Order: sequence, then structure tokens, then C-alpha cells
Amino acid sequence: MKKFCQLIIVLLWPLIVSAQKDLDITGRVSLNIVNTAYDEKSDIKPDSVQDYSKTWLIPGLQERLNIALFARTQKMDITLLGDLYNDDWTKLNEYNRVDRLSLTTRFSGNEIVLGDFFDSGSELFMQSREIRGGKVQLKFNNLWNKASFLETYVSGGIVQREYNTGDPMRGYYKQYYTAGQFRRYFGAARARVGESSLYEIGFNFLYGKDDEKSVDNSLNEPLRNLVGGVDASIELFKQKMQIFGEYYHSNKDTVTAADIEDNAYKAGIDLRLNQFKLRTYFQRIGYDYYTTGYPYLLNDRQGVFLESIWQKPDMVMVMMEGEYYKDNLKDNAWYPKTTTREVELGFTTQFKNVPEFTLKGRFRDDLSDMILNPDSVNLKTDKVSKTVETSVAHNFENHRLMLSMIYVDFEDHSLLPAGTPLGTDQLIGNFNFYTRPVSSLFISGGLVYSALNLTNNQENTSLIVYESSRWELIPRRLVFETNLNLALNDASGYDGYQDMLSNYRQLAIEFSFEYFFNSYFSVKAIGGTDGRTMDYSREEALKVIADPDYGPAYFNGYESYNGFKYGAEFNWIF
Repeated sequence: MKKFCQLIIVLLWPLIVSAQKDLDITGRVSLNIVNTAYDEKSDIKPDSVQDYSKTWLIPGLQERLNIALFARTQKMDITLLGDLYNDDWTKLNEYNRVDRLSLTTRFSGNEIVLGDFFDSGSELFMQSREIRGGKVQLKFNNLWNKASFLETYVSGGIVQREYNTGDPMRGYYKQYYTAGQFRRYFGAARARVGESSLYEIGFNFLYGKDDEKSVDNSLNEPLRNLVGGVDASIELFKQKMQIFGEYYHSNKDTVTAADIEDNAYKAGIDLRLNQFKLRTYFQRIGYDYYTTGYPYLLNDRQGVFLESIWQKPDMVMVMMEGEYYKDNLKDNAWYPKTTTREVELGFTTQFKNVPEFTLKGRFRDDLSDMILNPDSVNLKTDKVSKTVETSVAHNFENHRLMLSMIYVDFEDHSLLPAGTPLGTDQLIGNFNFYTRPVSSLFISGGLVYSALNLTNNQENTSLIVYESSRWELIPRRLVFETNLNLALNDASGYDGYQDMLSNYRQLAIEFSFEYFFNSYFSVKAIGGTDGRTMDYSREEALKVIADPDYGPAYFNGYESYNGFKYGAEFNWIF
């Protein structure tokens, strides 16, 4: 904890010093202290099992410090954001357990960040990556004319936090990691040059490396990754057309596969003609292409993508998307070469003072010829998915209502090396509302219903109801808030005793009274309940844990419980 206090002081120090120079500071600091209690004794757990809990809900005191401070001078903006959480299960005794802590400084179009931040860009290079480290972004204008610029960007830090086998899982009581994960370091550099509204070209480099000494063991091999590339775009016909392209080359190195190289590239056109927009591109992502900046990128595909929108103001908007690509780019004899086609059509009405209506249809198929692989096994891809989506929404005065429905019919007649593929039939309905009948009261909420049926007769039905409200009982003095979440789940047809873990009713209610002593300080009293009722009986559970195929820990985290919460929150407003 001492290290964290020192770190916070370091981050706060620029604000403290600058405050002496009439720095304008706004924001909020909140300290939330809540105790969660429930009977932890289990009626079915054998004494021989130690690491066992009725629920993942963490008992005992839990403290959360939330910081959101914004400072401004005539030349600089400073932002300090923090979210620090501590409980008896995973104590806040190391930096790895800090949820978020970041200091951002902006000046003259430049930005410097220290701590936690998100980095994003092209999915072929970097997309929605949470990084713990730092970044510097500098922009230089008027280099050879008024439109010219140079933008440089350097970032680095940790993109994957480490944990060992047997380490406690954050937020899940008596649950442990079953496999380790390396800490992964990351560094990126980007430079972009061009003329605004005319053209620009960017050069990008990325490096990622796992720290082999960060954990004792891991299922995955330690990784080293290098990615380099270039992207460019040019604006034509007074910015009505943009031609763009990007190319990246990656090198991935592991213990069993050294220096594996591949590339990814994209090129296309973006048209903007009054109320009509069209974007289309050709893309190839190699089988061995990998980037630490976006490890979830789907590789091994090549094809064309198209999307377009046409809008008639205050009447209707029509949308279309299409995609066509092939996989197995290396012609691997063990797998069929699959062609994927996907198209989506839809429209949304936009008439004034009339409910907004949306209707979309989507069709996708994944098909291949039948092959005989080297093991003399027939393989074939044969999947078809049909989706219908519709919604009705209406805003009137201080109220909003929305009703939506999605239906998905997925058929899979593929031939696999082993087993039989499953098709699904799913219906999802959603209703939500927001209302503010008077300025001192708002209420929002809704429900989500889902019914899933599989071709092997497995079924799962769920209903989630949620609500939140805020009522200013005494203007600028006393506020009452509520939050409710109800979940009902029913499953049938699953193998063995799996149904028993999925049949339950869960209800969580929280309410609070917040009293504002003045415009700078408030105290919130918090109370609530959190409980779950499983449908199985004690006798049924004892029968299951006596089965050697399931064992005494089968219901770990899946028992009935009745808990309650109480505590307080202290808020300093700047």
C-alpha cells in the first residue's frame, strides 16, 4: 500500500504545485466502503474440500477509491483518473491489482499520458488495446505550408498482466487461475506526415515480448512479435472521394516456431456524395500474420468488403453491407478451403414526431467442397445463418421507449474430424425506457429475454430485469437512488448434471441516500441485498458430488445464498 500512496502523490504533485498558481480544478473524488455479508457455511461441501465457496460474491469489507480530476490553465489541460479497489480476497498490495490510474496532459494539440490508457487505430496494427505505461503524441503544423503537418506518436508499457497457476482470480471469491499467463511488454512508434484535407502517409512500428521470468509456468509459449508497416490516403474531388491503403509485415517468434513471417494489407475507396456514402476495400490477412496490438484479429482470410448508406433527411436511412472472402490461404491439405458470403440490408425511418422504426436482415453462408484429408477423413464446411432484427424507438419530451427483437437461425451441416456440429435457433427481445416526469426524478430500466434452442435438444431461457432511479428529495441537499437487477435462468437437455448449474433465480437490490453538506462534500449511506436461489435440492446435490465423474467441488460457486450489503461513500466535489 505504501507504494501506491507514493505513486498517487507523484501523480497528484503536478496538480498540487499548479494549484498554487490559480489553476482551475474541477472533478470528483469518491471513497466507497461497503461490507458484504452472507452465511458462508455450505450444507453440501465435504470437510475435505478447502478452497470452496457458495458463491463468487466476495464477503467482507471492500474499498473503492475513484478519482476524476480535471485542471486547466490558459495553455494546458491536466486530467487525473483513478479507480483503485481493495478487498480481503485480492488485497491491493501490488501495482498489478490497480484497476486504473492515469495522468494526462494536453497542450497545443499534443498529449502526454502516464499510467493506464487505451490505444486504437487500424485493426491490422492496433485496435482497442489497454496499456499500462505511457505515451507521447506530438503534432507539428505549418511545416512547408499552412496545411502541412507532422504527427509523431510513441507508446509503451504492459499490454498483458501476469498471473500464476493457483493465483486468486480478481473479483471471483475462492476461484483460482488454472493456467499461468506471461507479462507482455509492448512498444509502438508512429509518424504521420501530409497536408490536411489532401493526403497523408504514416509509418508504423510495433514490438511485443513476453517476460519469461514473470510466471512459473504457462500453457502458451513465450512470444516475441515485430510488426512494421505503412498506411496512406489521398482526398480527391473536394474530399468527396478518398483512396486509402495500408500494408503491414509481422514476425512472430516462439520456442517451437521461430521467425514466422506473414503480411496483411488493405486498399479501397471511400465515397461521400451528398446523402450517399460508400466504402469498399480489398483485404488480405495472412495465415501467420499476428500483431500484439490486436491479438484477436481473425487471420487467414482474403476478400472484399462493402458498406453503403443512403439518407433522405427526416424520412429514411437505408443501409447495406456485404463481405466475400476465402480462407486457408496456404492451401493446407488438412482443411477445406471455405468461401464466406455475408450480406445485410436494412432501413431506419426518421420522420419527425413519429416512432423510429428499424428493420434489418442478414444472410451468411460458409461453404466448401468436400475433401479427403491425409488421415482419410472426409471434411466439408456447410454453414448457413439467417438473422432478422427489428426495433421501434420513440422520444417524446423527457421520455424514451425502445423495443427490439433479434431472431437468428443457424444451420450447420459440416463434416468435422470428430463429433457432430450443432445448429441453433435463438430469439432475443429487449425493452428499455427512460423517463423524467419532473426535473428532480428520473427512472430508467428494462428487460432482456433470450430463448436458445440447439439441434441436440439443449435449451436455455433467460430473463434479465434491470432498473435505476434518482430522486432529489430536497433540492441540492438530499438524493435517493435505487438499482435493481433480477436474473432468471432455465436450462434443459444438457449432458449429465450441467442443467443444475444453470437453473437459478438471482436478485440484487441497492438503495442509497446521499446528503450534500455543501457544494463540495457529500456522504452517501448505502444498503442492499444480493441473493441467489438454485433450483436443485440438497439431496440432489449430495448425489452429484458422490459421483466420481463430478466430485465434491462440482458446485463450487453455484450454491444458493442470501447476502446483504451496507456501507458509505464519501464524495469530494471540486
